[in-house]
Amino acid sequence: MIVEKTRNFNANCSTIIIGRDISTTGRVIVAHNEDDPHGLTATYLVPRKKHAPGETITFDDGSAVVPEVPETFAYYWSEVRAPGGEAFADLFYNEHGVLVCSNRAVPCRKNDDESLGGGLGYGIRRLTAERARSAREAVKIIGELVETYGYYSARIYNVADKDEAWVVQVPRGHNWVAKRVPDDEVYYMPNWYSIREVDFNDKFHANYYWSENLVANAIAEGWYTPAKEGDYSDFDFAMAYQEGGDKKFDWRRADTAWPILLGHEPKQLRQFSEKPSRYIGLEECREVLKNHFDGKDYNITENGMKSPHVFAHFAPCNCMTLESSIVLFDDDPRLTTIYRANPKPCVAPYIPWFMGISEVPEGYNWLDEDTAQKTHFRCTEKDFRYDPDRPYWAYQTLLYLVEANYAENHAIVHDAARKLEDQWILEAEYVKEAYRRLKVMNEAAAVELLTSFTRAKCAEGKRWAQDMIRTLGERKIDRTADWDNDGE
Repeated sequence: MIVEKTRNFNANCSTIIIGRDISTTGRVIVAHNEDDPHGLTATYLVPRKKHAPGETITFDDGSAVVPEVPETFAYYWSEVRAPGGEAFADLFYNEHGVLVCSNRAVPCRKNDDESLGGGLGYGIRRLTAERARSAREAVKIIGELVETYGYYSARIYNVADKDEAWVVQVPRGHNWVAKRVPDDEVYYMPNWYSIREVDFNDKFHANYYWSENLVANAIAEGWYTPAKEGDYSDFDFAMAYQEGGDKKFDWRRADTAWPILLGHEPKQLRQFSEKPSRYIGLEECREVLKNHFDGKDYNITENGMKSPHVFAHFAPCNCMTLESSIVLFDDDPRLTTIYRANPKPCVAPYIPWFMGISEVPEGYNWLDEDTAQKTHFRCTEKDFRYDPDRPYWAYQTLLYLVEANYAENHAIVHDAARKLEDQWILEAEYVKEAYRRLKVMNEAAAVELLTSFTRAKCAEGKRWAQDMIRTLGERKIDRTADWDNDGE
């Protein structure tokens, strides 16, 4: 479904991060809806690669020429292939259990930094996946890249491993700031700068990192004036670097998500994170990411009679959502599970993908990873041509049928998808236990167990979508036949 690009900057992506102490798994959980107006997803497993001394890398969307490291790590790569390329959509998870995804920020203030040039854009997340051994190291890598080469966008990077999660907020230029999500709190990001205060006394970086010139640049540009000269305790990053301050703030997503996540009304809507009243996990993530402002008076779907996917109704699940991911980290990076739904989580089941798989299930890519990397910004018409062998088109066709009669079809598909994913969640837990026992005796067989399970669930999901297409089609035919009989 093609929609116009929007100027509503709160329309791009939603991210939830659950700290390990209040997570139902005892580890960090990250959930993310990827919103982009054009494109589809493909999936790759990129192996480790060695690089010769003096070798460099650059990316089509920027001018930075970055020295390669001797060896890059292996990683899972969910690519958004879009006409002209998509610089800020891909999700990565590497062999050390480090996850990288991002949200668009509201417009940031721009300075006249002539040294920026094209800087870096897309390359940051891939370079981070190739080089980071932990979420904390990912923060340092992002910061060093931004300070060294500059950044041409305004972005919020979410990086996590099983123990820690950090949010890195980057305006255009060479500055950045990062804050750790507290272990006993949940974070929700509906696309605005949410780091306010910065503890500049945190010299050992327990909870904060920042660029050396962060405050000086804001003062020089006239965006911030300390109440007391030399005392930056009143520095507010979001208010200094965000264009328009609170004027760009759209509170509806926050108003929808926070009560679900917290189990109570939030202290405020515009906050970084808050402590929930109970343990939370996969269930709350699903409820938020599938949400269309359900039960709110600003829900303009007329109680489900109108589709929220075909007009500017920018709930967490909206007209631009093309992939939903819920990441359950594990002590063993191979057992980390990404529950994936394409294109919209309200009409497709979350399929469990173990990160220890040895190959991508059939139909989830049509290029090798090297070709995909080289052509990410040079996609062809063939990439978007209907292909019944790709699972994407089964889910997309099902979505078309739902939208054709949303009032009647959405509930049918939503409930069927929910029932299936509930079953898969239970099955995945049994597979984890079987993997742990088998790994002690035969590691290769244990990896094959994860691979075959993921492959089977992907195939089952595709068949489910095809069966639902037939179900909706036959239902339409039956209703038409009844109408014809009544008219005789």
